[in-house]
Amino acid sequence: MSIADALPYLAFLLYLSLMFFLALRNIKILANNERLVIFRLGKYYRAAGPGMVFILPIIDRGRIINLDGVLPGWKGMSRTEREDAIHAYVGENLDFLLK
Repeated sequence: MSIADALPYLAFLLYLSLMFFLALRNIKILANNERLVIFRLGKYYRAAGPGMVFILPIIDRGRIINLDGVLPGWKGMSRTEREDAIHAYVGENLDFLLK
């Protein structure tokens, strides 16, 4: 087998390794007290987590916030109250989160 015959296989192997690297880089695993604030094309999109979260490469940007530091007493809140508090925190600290 010559180099010319192996070139398509090497290109495919390079492609697979690049896709694997991108997938690993864009999967975030969050603890119970963490949320990922996702910005899509620079605008607030949503807060995701806990658990495994996938962000789209190039389009999305994520910042992890720790609820223990941001929302004291977050464990006693309902889900909607917690989401509203996260939205308020993002609105107040948007410049900090986008840096």
